[in-house]
Amino acid sequence: MTFKHHGHGLASARGLVPTVNGEGVRYGREEIQRWIRINRVVFKAEKIDLLVSEATFGDVEHYIQYAQDLDAVVSIRTQCEFSPPDLESLKDAGLHDLMLTPAKLSEQTLDSWLAAARDADIRVRLQLPLPYHQALDAKEYAERYAQRGVAVVNLSAYDPFVGDCSTDSKQQTETTLAKMGELVDALEARNVEANILHVPFCAVDTELWKNVANEPQCFRDHQHYIREAWELATLLYSKGPIIAKKVLLMTLGKYTLIDDPIDNKLLPWLIERPWLRARVVAWHRLTRHLRLTRAVPKAIPIDSDADASRALEKKTTDTLKKLGATCGLCSLRGICNYASHSGAHALKGFRPESVDGDMVMSPMHFASKQHKYYDDIDEDRCNLPSTLIALTAEANDILKNIPPDREIDSFDYQIDGQWCHQLPGGVRWYGFTNSEKVSSVLATLDPPFTVSYIAGGGIAEYAGFSLGREAKLLCYMEAYQHTLTLHVNKRGEYVLLRDGKPVQPVQFEGRYYAPMRFGTQLQPRISIWNIDQSLVTQNLKLWNESLTKAPEERHYRFTVITMCVRYARRLQAMLQAIAHQQGIELSDIEVIVAYLPDADPTEDILESMSLAHPELTIRRTTFSEDKRQAKGFIINECLEKARGEWVMLLDADTIIPPNMFVEIDKHTDGANFIVPDGRKLLSPEVTSEVLLGNRRPWEEWDALLDTDGEFRYREMDGTPIGFCQIVRRSCFEKVKYYEVDHFEGADWQFSIHMREEFGDELRLSGVPVLHLDHGGSKWYGTARHF
Repeated sequence: MTFKHHGHGLASARGLVPTVNGEGVRYGREEIQRWIRINRVVFKAEKIDLLVSEATFGDVEHYIQYAQDLDAVVSIRTQCEFSPPDLESLKDAGLHDLMLTPAKLSEQTLDSWLAAARDADIRVRLQLPLPYHQALDAKEYAERYAQRGVAVVNLSAYDPFVGDCSTDSKQQTETTLAKMGELVDALEARNVEANILHVPFCAVDTELWKNVANEPQCFRDHQHYIREAWELATLLYSKGPIIAKKVLLMTLGKYTLIDDPIDNKLLPWLIERPWLRARVVAWHRLTRHLRLTRAVPKAIPIDSDADASRALEKKTTDTLKKLGATCGLCSLRGICNYASHSGAHALKGFRPESVDGDMVMSPMHFASKQHKYYDDIDEDRCNLPSTLIALTAEANDILKNIPPDREIDSFDYQIDGQWCHQLPGGVRWYGFTNSEKVSSVLATLDPPFTVSYIAGGGIAEYAGFSLGREAKLLCYMEAYQHTLTLHVNKRGEYVLLRDGKPVQPVQFEGRYYAPMRFGTQLQPRISIWNIDQSLVTQNLKLWNESLTKAPEERHYRFTVITMCVRYARRLQAMLQAIAHQQGIELSDIEVIVAYLPDADPTEDILESMSLAHPELTIRRTTFSEDKRQAKGFIINECLEKARGEWVMLLDADTIIPPNMFVEIDKHTDGANFIVPDGRKLLSPEVTSEVLLGNRRPWEEWDALLDTDGEFRYREMDGTPIGFCQIVRRSCFEKVKYYEVDHFEGADWQFSIHMREEFGDELRLSGVPVLHLDHGGSKWYGTARHF
């Protein structure tokens, strides 16, 4: 553990899972496990506070193991309403630390919890509720906590999991606020982090503003909780187990690759109208496949600068009405909870005061000066990998010393789907809804490349880059002007810079992701989220050798799309079969390989294939581990890069015959959907000979067809499935692959839709394919290498 001034914020990696609700009723073990999974997989929590009661404490070790299987650690959060059991065995099982939140400062069992934690050598985070009395000796408390291994103390005016902690008079409020200052000074003198939670800035001395954590600070601070995890826990804490079960199931379903709009509509019903639950559940089951219009922020019609000015004036007026004159005119209104928050209401007799000066937009403006405690997980997150350090040096050298290959004029790009003001030297973006705004495509680039722009004259929540539908590289805007830079090296490794310094991209719940590495044919766009009124982008520059050359107009007869997750050896055999096609020029074929970086030797194989067969175009696209089962999504993403007249969707374990493309060409007139005439399943022994190069399919195709092994002529009642489907590319404008977080049934459904839209498929009579053995069905990829 370390206690230091880091200099910049570190986002939270902490989730929260109650094991009981506010009435003390237990949630089922399955629901808690789902909740842990949501925190880890959807909210990206690396550590999870488990709020326990005496009744659920016995299950903690089970949940520790469950979380470890998901590569997360568990901490105990408790109100100390019961005496602590033995903590040493839990530490041995992997307990991370304790979060003690007594309902009152004088909780009798608090000392026994602190003593038990000290004896087990477990670090403690401690939250002390209001009020604080005149007799409180801040130095004595700080000394006691430091000796008991307390690393963090939160002085909290509001916590929905603890209950009311209000002062009872204006005098007690004044005493409490004064004692807060004394406690902060005493704790920091003993190297204990001190935070003042949910207290307005204007309620405390300016020297304490660095310690104030309102909601805008809490959700950007590693010491607190991930916003979505906190909000879900807060929401369900007041509900019964039956409602919680349904909401958790819907939440898991919501973060598949296609949102279920039925669930999105039903969640508010279940939460706000429990008496409708049974009726709603029945209706949900009957109508779960209907498609309803999603609720999205309504666009404001803006067609001119005058329209934009009127909209901004209205937004300012609405803000004043909402916050009132005092908070609405305060320079800290962008980073404070306001006087209407429950934390301010807990301070009886408190009256807010407006702070004069320039408006402070960065939530971490004061917090960045605070000394913080970093556990081992957060310390590792602070340390930059050597690759990132090298990439940062490369990027800054390019920015400072190398002229850009292209400077994009403000009249050469615009904002997708919304009017923008294109000015000489800059583009003004307007924000009237809390949503993402993206620019038009800046260029189509292969690594290495660097792209940089300045965002200024305003502020937004996030700014950065969008690459594809769901790959987002964004960071917080903390000032009125930032230079945002994305640098990608030849291997697809990248760094995101804010004002020349590396930042970790913001992690979004569920859908959006930051790739581990990039492939080829990337189309970066500027992405800005939740603009406060307006801002300007300018100085948009690109560095890439291809920009200095005339654009290459390549057309292909065929595009092969394949996906590989630890099937590298079989992928090599599949690519070799393509490279040895007869009767067609390899320059008429492009191959797009979607793969998980660093999972297996795929990159080395692709590099070797490109060197051995330079006339064969091989493109790469990468995806993250959490997308490895989403074959439909990956296929649709690859289709955006495909340039062939025909697209072959081919599994990495499937070998096509040496005359495959010649046979396809014979039947393209009037056809839209072509499939092979079944597949031969090779035995493990024959598969091994093919993988070792002892048998070459393009030289002894017929002999391999005659080996032992099952021949599947018509699978799935004759509906073509996804091991090999050949489709005219224009058909994908009407029929896409179904996008879910698994592949089961998506290929079958695609074929059904193709038949409905374009008629029956054409089968290549007498032209089957070979299937390489890999020990059973593993459609989603595998944990071992094949």
